[in-house]
Parts: sequence; structure tokens; C-alpha cells
Amino acid sequence: MTFPTLIALFWQDLTWEELLLILSDWTIRIVMLIVVPQRRAPAAARAWLILIFLLPWPGLLVYLVLGKPRVAEQRLERHATYQQRLAQRVRRQIDHWRERQALPPFSRMAHASQRQLPAQAITAGALVATAAGNASDGVAPGTAISAVDPATNSEADPMEYVPERFQPTVALTQALTHLPILDGNAVELLEDYNATIDRLIADINAAQDTVHVLYYIFAADVTGRKVADALVRAAARGVTCRVLVDALGSRPALRALLPKLRAGGIEAYAVSPFSLAHLFRRHRTSRIDLRNHRKIVVLDGQIAYTGSQNIVDADFKRGIVYEELVARLTGGIVRQLQAVFLGDWYLETQQLLEGRDVLRKLTRTGEIAAQALPSGPEYPIEANQRLFTSLLHCARRRIVLTSPYFIPDAALLNALETAALRGVETHLVVSQAADQFLVCQAQRSFYAELLAMGVQIHLYTPAFLHAKHLSVDDDLVVIGSSNLDRRSFALNAEISVVFYGNEVAKRLHAIEQRYFEHALALTAEEWAARPWYSKILQNIARLMDVLL
Repeated sequence: MTFPTLIALFWQDLTWEELLLILSDWTIRIVMLIVVPQRRAPAAARAWLILIFLLPWPGLLVYLVLGKPRVAEQRLERHATYQQRLAQRVRRQIDHWRERQALPPFSRMAHASQRQLPAQAITAGALVATAAGNASDGVAPGTAISAVDPATNSEADPMEYVPERFQPTVALTQALTHLPILDGNAVELLEDYNATIDRLIADINAAQDTVHVLYYIFAADVTGRKVADALVRAAARGVTCRVLVDALGSRPALRALLPKLRAGGIEAYAVSPFSLAHLFRRHRTSRIDLRNHRKIVVLDGQIAYTGSQNIVDADFKRGIVYEELVARLTGGIVRQLQAVFLGDWYLETQQLLEGRDVLRKLTRTGEIAAQALPSGPEYPIEANQRLFTSLLHCARRRIVLTSPYFIPDAALLNALETAALRGVETHLVVSQAADQFLVCQAQRSFYAELLAMGVQIHLYTPAFLHAKHLSVDDDLVVIGSSNLDRRSFALNAEISVVFYGNEVAKRLHAIEQRYFEHALALTAEEWAARPWYSKILQNIARLMDVLL
């Protein structure tokens, strides 16, 4: 029997329903083979096409919902309106400062880079930071864009704290976000999970004017209720409390949490709430998985918290205990974190908050130079990915990357491997345990090549290490909410703070040393000996890296 005869018999035995399914499957495959690669990175196109070729109809449905990082037109229009309101004032203040004083070379470079940025790069939070100052709070409008510290009215150049090789990093960070380097800050690094919550509650109890809270997860468990009760007490004594929680990350608690906060006199909103409108009203909704992953608290405009920890019990997942790192900040950097919160508040509520009650004149509290880096899908450039990749290339002696989820893109992976190959002592700290199965398998698929290139991998054992930070040599640290994966780079709103100089680096090195002492040092030989089925599973998960 010939092959054409077999094909004919096959088609002859099919029912019309089976024939329709086969034709539709192949129609989807062929059409999506043309559609998916358009304006998409090869790795992302590959992952989508694999899913669609294996499961045409389910893959098509998932692609329609999650295929493009679509931001709601209403949100973009609101953002653009905000830009139009403030952009002219910002540019006028840039010219004013350039004419008023002889700025140091970095400031001139920063001004030039700002003029070259596309208009959409000016985010809501950055515009609040640069333009919301006024005479009543002792800060000239727009002064935050120069290297002169707007929080202290000091004309000291904070670049004196920055080694020469990191000065381009300062310029890059400012070009990405319009937020400048500021000196005069103090930082505490908080490691103890419950003690951090207690410290936060103590600061809420001491607040006198405003408390601003933004979290991806704000749970209705013991930890969440303690913080919520502190906010309600603060509101009862006249403190203005504003709370933003992500609608997906905090979804289990929304029905109990938001009504409780609102009943207590707190302005509370869910960020990017979702419904069936995400499928049928695309122009009014963002893609369902574009989430606000930031963790920010600002109290009286004087104290700020940021880092990896959410408002949730440390053991909220069965069998896993989370370990975190949080930075408690004072000084001018608080104003930048306040600005990020105010930008998110405006995008969610259309309320533009400015004036003395939210943007205060701050005093010097230390000698640390710092710079905030917000990032997210509303930015035209993946800011955190650019920062991390740039810093890996700047390293000369030592790199320590700590992340719970490490699924790097090609640029970051190449930068890390290149650093190790040129002799930089390169460490990756990840947890031995997993809280997300497929993410963990995809992450582990990178270990073999990293080990081969000389990267030292430490598997932390006492808990699930959810901390997210990077140290480079002895004089630069990044701490924040960003993971090292595509979701944090392109899909989630994140916040990071860059600390320049050796003061914070020295403290973080002590924490990293504790990680090393309580971790298993993975070797290439041990990893090569893992079961064959683990290798297959990890390689399959890696194919889906851009979807995780």
C-alpha cells in the first residue's frame, strides 16, 4: 500500500468534527507562525510557538490574554495627561538651574541625557519628584533634577561618593527614571522577618501626619491584621493613611482587608483590579498579569521602607518559611520613594497629591549616597534589566547576586558569565527549596553553564531566601523588589534603590557571608550527576522561560 493511499484512508475514516479540529489546529499553527515573531525577541517567540504547536487552541487562548504586555489606553492617556501638565514646568526648571549656577560635570551630563530622552520616559513618579516641590516646603520646584540635593538645599556634589567606574551608572539610572543621586541618607538593613514587621508597626504608631503603603501582597492573616490595626489606630488619631495593594497578589484578602481599612478611615485601593473586562474591553484594561510588585512604605515623608518583604506571615505557604531583606531609609532618598508612591496613586485614583503634607523638606541623616530606580511596563525601557546588566560589566573584583527567581535573559546571563571569565569572583545565592515548581525547574536549567563558566552557586538551606539584592565590589549595592527574570524586567512594576560607597556594601557583605555559611556550595560534578529525568524536566521548563 502506497503512502498516498494510507493518507486517503486516514482522511476517509475521519468524522467531520475530527476533520474540522485538525484543520483548525493547523490553521492556528500556520497563522501564529507568522504573527508571533513580529516585534518579539526570538526567545519569547520560540516559547509561544512551542506552546501553540503543542496545544493550538489552549495556546491561542493564552496568547490572546497574555501574549502582549498591553497597558490600558485609559491608563496611558492618564499618564500622558499628567506628563503634559508637568513636563513644561520640569523643562523650564532645568533651564533655570543651568543658568543659575555652574553645575559640576555630572550634572551637565545628566541634563543633556534628559533632553535626549523620549517624552514617554518621564514617568508619573519621576515628574512628581522633580516638579511637585514648592516654596511652602522650602524646596524650589524642579530642583530634584540636578545634582544639588533638593532635600537638604546642600550644594555638595554627591558624586564624590561614587567611584569613577560607577559614575556612568549614576547617569544611566537618572536617564532611565529622571531621579538623581542624592547624598545625606541613612540606611538600616533589616533581616529578622517578624522584627521588621514590629519595627514597621512602631513607626506607624509614631506617625503624625501621613502613612503611605504600597504592597504586592497584603494578607488578612496575623501579620496583615497587625499592620492593618496599626493603620486604623493611626487614622483614628488624625493621620492620613493611604494604601495601595495589588489586586492579584492580595486577592485572597481583598474582601476582608479593604473594607476594614476603609471603615477605619483609610483611603485604600486595589491596583489594577481585573474582571471579564480584561477579555472584552481591551482598550480600558491592562494585560491581566501586569502587576505592581513594589513594596514601599513612607511615613510622614521622613522614613521609608523598601525591599523584598510583603505584609504576610513568614510561613504563609505550607512547608516553606520565607527570609527577607528590607531597607529602612531616612534622608533625601525618602522623597524619591514618596514620588514613586504618588505616581502610582495618581495612576490608580486620578488624585494628584502635592504640597507640604506629602513632599517635605528633609534634613541630612547620614552620609550615604543613593538613587531610586522604579521600573515597569509603562516605561519604554526595561530599566532594572539595563541597570543590573550594566553593573555586572562594571565589576572588577566581586559580584554577589541574591535572588529567589533567577531566569535571566541572554544579556544578563552573558554579563554574569563574562564577569566570571575575566576573573571577577562571582557568586549566585539562591534557595535550595522551591516555592514555584516550574520556575524552579527553569532556574536550575542555567546552573550547568554557570558552573562551567566559573560562577559559584550557593543553595541556601535554612529557609526560602526571598531577598533580592546585588553587591558589586566593595562600593555599590542594589536592594529592592525586583527578581532576575522577564516578569520583573518587563511585566511588573518594581522598585530598586542603588547605594553608592562602602558603608552599605560592608553591611551587606556581612549578610552575604552568613548566606554562604548556611548554604550548600554546588559543584559542577554534583550537578552533572543529577537524574536524567531532572535534566529533561529542567530543559523543558527553560523553553517556557519567558512565560513564567
